[in-house]
Amino acid sequence: MDWGSVAEWVAAIGTVGALLLGIGLFARERSIGRRKSVDDLITWLSWRDVPDREQGVRLETTVHVCNRGSRAVYAPLLFYPDARGGYGSEIISANGRPAMLAPGTETQHVVQGVPRNAIARYVMMTSDEGRVWIRKVDEHRYVNAVVHTLLVILLVLFERSDGASARRRRQRVKRAQSTLEPVGNSAHAR
Repeated sequence: MDWGSVAEWVAAIGTVGALLLGIGLFARERSIGRRKSVDDLITWLSWRDVPDREQGVRLETTVHVCNRGSRAVYAPLLFYPDARGGYGSEIISANGRPAMLAPGTETQHVVQGVPRNAIARYVMMTSDEGRVWIRKVDEHRYVNAVVHTLLVILLVLFERSDGASARRRRQRVKRAQSTLEPVGNSAHAR
């Protein structure tokens, strides 16, 4: 049996490698194109001390969202481990309800829950195609598929004792889908 020469083996391995590289680059470019609308959403956090009757002064967290794109997009969802147990989730819009962020609009949302720490805060965004993307609030890197799946499972499974759960949020979102309000005209938007 003739296995061929070393040169033929090197050529075959090179051809397969080039094919795999081409498929990988194509998949990467396609992924970048799919998330174009969510790449245009910039999110960041700010903190300030506010007076509190029980604690004297407490730290208030505000999440800011700016749509730098040319199309209106859905307001993202903030979720975080809650100090009271479970995971909290809040829609980042001026009124806390599902809304569309108009191009060039900036809005802010004061976090109502009690985040356990400053690191584990994520935003979940929906692209034009309906695909869900998750990234940390202050970073522009998306979590990989395994972490994405784990975060979604944690968000769905663990309800807080005060009833602010992902299931109830999804029910509210479905009810409000027909009455989406543009955020650009809101008093809280800049």
